[in-house]
Amino acid sequence: MATPVFILCEARENPSFVEQFADTGEDWLIKFFENPSAVVGHLKKQSADVIIVSMARRRFKDDAGFIRFYDAVSFTPILMSGREQQRSAAEAFVACGAQGFSSSDPKDRVAGVQIVRDLVLRFRLHGKMEGTAARAEVTLNAISDGVIGADTEGNVDFINPAAEVLTGWSKSQASGQPIENVMPIDIDNSLGYEPHPVQLALQKRSVVGLSAGAVLVKRDGSRVDIEDSAAPIFDYRGNLTGAVIVFHDVSEERAMRLKMTYLA
Repeated sequence: MATPVFILCEARENPSFVEQFADTGEDWLIKFFENPSAVVGHLKKQSADVIIVSMARRRFKDDAGFIRFYDAVSFTPILMSGREQQRSAAEAFVACGAQGFSSSDPKDRVAGVQIVRDLVLRFRLHGKMEGTAARAEVTLNAISDGVIGADTEGNVDFINPAAEVLTGWSKSQASGQPIENVMPIDIDNSLGYEPHPVQLALQKRSVVGLSAGAVLVKRDGSRVDIEDSAAPIFDYRGNLTGAVIVFHDVSEERAMRLKMTYLA
């Protein structure tokens, strides 16, 4: 099946792009456009796996112009293309949402096509992952561990039934609440003195384990010994989208350890 590629460039650049993709011997469906609005309009009739934007001339007056274009085609990845000396200038567009830069220098043609291949594959895999999202939620709702998801501000956007029981907060009550409210954690009687594991995972952008002796304070004030960890969540673009904490009741295990210590 042909891979549809939209290229936003000047007409004089068309032969160079045609030659670059023709050399691969693969089936590419290339369409050329000379202005952003034409790309947006054609996407309503035909989808593309990637949009290549040439930096041969200034197509966007400012970052805001590119962001409007990005928002209009946000389900299609954008790849900036230009001479190697334009790489630094392309960084401004990457910061606004473009997926990267591909050098159009003759020596980099093969590498440029490989970048396109990798980008198309990554977004196709993401599409398949979205198709499994519903099944993943069913699985999370079925497990015995508590699972709470939070957005980048640390506000709850997902809570499974096990976490509802453990925290005493229902899904409707917890949604939009700060994680510290829904899942306050007392670390060795120092409630409020340590950052919440979800906030730490967001700040460090890495997995954070709960401190030893962590105790969950339920909505009714009762306390539950817990263990487990929090981790940041990234989307297919590599952007931080939130964090998730998975935890379970270890009250019996801690009570047993304490009893064994006392007996010893």
